[in-house]
Amino acid sequence: APPAAGRGDPGGAAVKPALHQSEAALHRQVVQYLRLRGLLFCHPPNGGRRDPREARAFLGLGVSPGVPDLLIFEPWVDAATPPGRGFGLAIELKSEKGRVSPEQRAWLDALDARGWLVDVCWTIDEARCVIDCAVKQ
Repeated sequence: APPAAGRGDPGGAAVKPALHQSEAALHRQVVQYLRLRGLLFCHPPNGGRRDPREARAFLGLGVSPGVPDLLIFEPWVDAATPPGRGFGLAIELKSEKGRVSPEQRAWLDALDARGWLVDVCWTIDEARCVIDCAVKQ
């Protein structure tokens, strides 16, 4: 399925803007916007460095590399949405030099195949556009 809006091509072919913002700063801005909109979402605890024991414990609890940064549990159904689609929105956030990893690509593709709208965003404006176009609340 095509991205909701903008250049957020999940295939990674999009032209990225020249920015000097960390992924963490972008993530905080998007979370603030999602809270302002009152949307149901979460961030899976996949990132960060872990010692081997902690990594094994998290894997045993179901942590999976590549899960998108934000999972938004709001339907994006509209008149053009085919049956079996419109379950949620998954957004992978990237800094200026960020690239989609093979594990992230696999998750985006799997969620898309299961009826989720997926996108990759490099700016807050791009993320807001994707969210606003996808979630009519």
